[in-house]
Amino acid sequence: RERIDASDDKSITSDWKCYTRTSSNVVNRIWSWSTELNDFAQVIDNRCGECWRRTSHYRCEYCDAFLLCKKCANSSNIRLHKTSKDCSRKIAKVRSGGLVKEELPSFSIAMKEQIFGEGAERVVRKCRFLDKYDDFIGPVMVAK
Repeated sequence: RERIDASDDKSITSDWKCYTRTSSNVVNRIWSWSTELNDFAQVIDNRCGECWRRTSHYRCEYCDAFLLCKKCANSSNIRLHKTSKDCSRKIAKVRSGGLVKEELPSFSIAMKEQIFGEGAERVVRKCRFLDKYDDFIGPVMVAK
């Protein structure tokens, strides 16, 4: 079991698995606790829906939850999103509170392989946000 304040919490070591845009492992979704719903809500992704780059170039005016970068914001990608069930699903999720806007330092994370805590219906690992240089940013968190 992992100990608190381990020395390798300062930088990435072989004990950490990274999920970044440039690796084969990509973070698909991040969830945050919603006090309004008393449940988890999905955080709106601030990355391009096509290439996963962080962007604010184009945001769907209907669902307000789909973004495209300058390179990917062509009429066929925009039309495909608007006519897909993805847009209408996101509209419903935003209205119900199941999809929320929240500023995150990054969508790249590192997760420690070693289990940090165990208990009734819980197995958690340490988790950290990564900046564009793959350095830790933000607090040490836990991921289920």
